[in-house]
Formats: sequence, C-alpha cells, structure tokens
Amino acid sequence: MKQRWLNLAEVIDAFRIVPRTLTLGAAGGYTAYFYDSVQWVRGIYEATGSIPPEVATYAGGTVSALGLILTLLINKYFDSGRRWNETD
Repeated sequence: MKQRWLNLAEVIDAFRIVPRTLTLGAAGGYTAYFYDSVQWVRGIYEATGSIPPEVATYAGGTVSALGLILTLLINKYFDSGRRWNETD
C-alpha cells in the first residue's frame, strides 16, 4: 500500500500537477482582473467622455504590476522543472 502512494506521489511530481494548477489559476485570475479593469475604464469613459489620469494610472499600474508578478511566477515554474535529459 505504501508503494502505491509513493508511485502516485512520483506521478504527481513528474507531471507537476500542483504547479500547473496554481499557474493556470493565476493566469485565469489575471485575465479576469484585466477584463474587469478594461470594463471599468470603458464605463468611466462612456459616462464622462474622458478618462481621468488617476484612473488610467491606477488601471495601467495594477495590470502591469500583476502582469510582472505572473511573468515571474511562470518563469519560476519553467525553471523549476525536472531535467529529463541530464544524467547523474
């Protein structure tokens, strides 16, 4: 029974299920935030006919900052994988 759990853990580790799930969740959250930010700015523009600089700065800054964080997360994911072609 213990060997079955160890084999399952090896499969989960080899296919990197947890990091892939977290990365996909982060990318989905970023996409949703980006879409909501666009809709928010568009609503302000439709209501007032212009976009205040504070709104543009806030929306652009947060989307850019979260994009940077997502980029760092994805790079960390790519760099942390098992090296299949290296031999010990």
